[in-house]
Amino acid sequence: MALITEAEVAVILRCSRSKVKRLRLTGQLIYLVGRPVLVDEADLQAYMDEVKSRKAAQEPPKPVKIEPTPEQLHQEGLRQARIRAQTVWMRRKINSKGK
Repeated sequence: MALITEAEVAVILRCSRSKVKRLRLTGQLIYLVGRPVLVDEADLQAYMDEVKSRKAAQEPPKPVKIEPTPEQLHQEGLRQARIRAQTVWMRRKINSKGK
């Protein structure tokens, strides 16, 4: 049974000491009361395993497909028509310079 301090736990978890304190006070991390507060390495490992299993159990969110409104479809159609008209105009302009 190896005991480590709150500061060492913070280094291992790559978080702040206040985060470790919140974990202790919410009951997520088991500790020994005293000065300094000590945590058993086995309890820390159990906490880390629990967090990993929770993250592994979470499914990634499915992408939500947003259907365009009729107004958006109309605007997109107008935009594409403008682009086609500009392209035709540019081609005619280029062809007329060559003659």
